[in-house]
Amino acid sequence: MVTRHTGDGGSLFGDRMTNSSAPKAYATGRRCREGGCSVPLSRYNSTDWCARHESGFFFRKPPPLPETDPAPSLPVAS
Repeated sequence: MVTRHTGDGGSLFGDRMTNSSAPKAYATGRRCREGGCSVPLSRYNSTDWCARHESGFFFRKPPPLPETDPAPSLPVAS
């Protein structure tokens, strides 16, 4: 349970939750591993990629379009 109290100026403070630990931190100064990307990684990011490259969503190739006949040519008015 967290005990909360108000400080000067009305700011709300809380004591640390019991039985909790600080989140794991990783090295600072790391950059995304994806070629050409220089996004700095959060010290709390456990992966070697930024959020954009970690999922792969933005760089998936779209499926190929089905083969279709070219548009029919229209007669030219004379």
